[in-house]
Amino acid sequence: MNGPRPFSEDLLIMSIQDIRTQFRDHFRWIAYAIAGIFIIGAIWQFGAAPQMRKETDEDIIAKVGKEPLTRDEFDKTWAQASENASRYGMNSTKQLADYKQQVFLQMVQSKKLIELAEKSGIKIKEKDIDAKLDEIIVEQLKQNRQAVLGKISKEQEKLDPRKDKAYLSELSKNGMSINTIVEQVKSMNDRSAVKAQIAAEKFGDIMKAKADAVTDADIENSYTVYKIREIFIPSVGGEEQASAKADKIYKEALAGTDFAKLAKENSGDGMKNNGGAYDLSFDTQYMLGTEVYDAVTQLEKGKISPVIKSDRGYYIVKLEDTEKKLPEKFDKKAKDERKEQLKSRIQYTESSKLQKELMSTTGVTVKDKEYEGYWHLFLAQMGMGDEDTMKKEQNLALACFEAAYKADPSNDCAAVKYVECLKAAGKTDEAGKLLYTLLNGESSMVQGADLNMELAEYLNSKGDAQSKEEALKQYLAASDAAIDDIGIHTQLKSIFTNLGKADLAAKEAKWIETYNAQMEEQRAKEEAARAKAEAEQKAKEAADKAKADKAKAEDKAKE
Repeated sequence: MNGPRPFSEDLLIMSIQDIRTQFRDHFRWIAYAIAGIFIIGAIWQFGAAPQMRKETDEDIIAKVGKEPLTRDEFDKTWAQASENASRYGMNSTKQLADYKQQVFLQMVQSKKLIELAEKSGIKIKEKDIDAKLDEIIVEQLKQNRQAVLGKISKEQEKLDPRKDKAYLSELSKNGMSINTIVEQVKSMNDRSAVKAQIAAEKFGDIMKAKADAVTDADIENSYTVYKIREIFIPSVGGEEQASAKADKIYKEALAGTDFAKLAKENSGDGMKNNGGAYDLSFDTQYMLGTEVYDAVTQLEKGKISPVIKSDRGYYIVKLEDTEKKLPEKFDKKAKDERKEQLKSRIQYTESSKLQKELMSTTGVTVKDKEYEGYWHLFLAQMGMGDEDTMKKEQNLALACFEAAYKADPSNDCAAVKYVECLKAAGKTDEAGKLLYTLLNGESSMVQGADLNMELAEYLNSKGDAQSKEEALKQYLAASDAAIDDIGIHTQLKSIFTNLGKADLAAKEAKWIETYNAQMEEQRAKEEAARAKAEAEQKAKEAADKAKADKAKAEDKAKE
């Protein structure tokens, strides 16, 4: 049984392009895990970027509208992302398969973002991509320079690393060229991903402009209270059934059926008892959702809204009356506070709309079986709450991963996803046998303490002595594989104790003790380093102050 892995002292930089747009500090709407990697080892070598073959029109794994996602494009991104994950200790095939699905979905979103930008009239030229790529190059070179030179001056921090003589000289001494590094960075940052980052920033600019356009009239109108009646049809019983029921009720309401009566008979929330009556305002909109509030603000008195779709289900609303309720103290401070609230709401609402469009599954076609499996698992997750939809998508995912695995048994990610889908379909025995083959067969190709634990659980469920003996072997394999996973070792300590394996439980306890001691030692080192840095900063500030005081005193003496 191995002890915890010692903490590495190697010089290592991971430069990760984490593309995000955030509005204020409380809202983030998109993230792309497209990673670029710098590894600076003892001999300071930059590995060459993967050499990919030329793409063909047929080599497309997915299409988002007119935007293709090619196999080589994905493979290039995945090579970087998986290497990054491995460097940070992700060695489980199951975890890598989940991560691969995530990267695929994020790349689909990236393509969708580009498509939405074009539909919205956002023009992104090649020169814009070149300029953004140059920003990325400079930022990653700065990280590299910091690692190579260590401490740098404030003047150097302002300097483009490509013009930093000290940095260029140090690279040259070690047989490296700045041009080689620049080309490496370019190869690691796909132009399509950079284009998506620009699109995200431009959408952010548009949303900020909308928020900044809040007027005094908007501020006053935000104090309007809308007296409504609402009917809510939850979609938990199935999206299609809920939609059809909402359409039917809407037609009855338009035909003149008493709205309060319809609410009492059909609404699926607590307000049905009083005929759906509710005072909807800026401050209470969260109860029904922004979609309902926005629709109501556009209604005329006495009118009925079309069916409004929300994340929870479907609403039909009738506006009965309005009343403006300004606060007693409606001064500049109150107006400024409400203005900021309105701006935040606009940013949040617009961001949510864009996020929904990005999460929309329309216009996406997936051609490769493995990635189609990832897509169906995503659709199953999107259909949570609708059991029929979830089951249908999970079965489609199962068929896709089965086909992908049989077509290429060396595809480890497809293999573990096949096992996962078999379990979800209730085919536990089939899943267990396949997992046993994947972990212990002649051409064993998957790994991970989590998979060893999963197989051990299956073997124990069989109940016979031989299976229990095999399960123990898997627990021991899990212990060896869980290099830095204290959670696995804690589970194993409990399992070995319950199995009466006191010696094995003691080894796990020793591992946990050693790991905790290492972590405490690491924390102490970091705290000491922080304290030293703070002390040095205070000493510098004190010295600077003393120097300034001395200068003032000398000036005063001269006077």
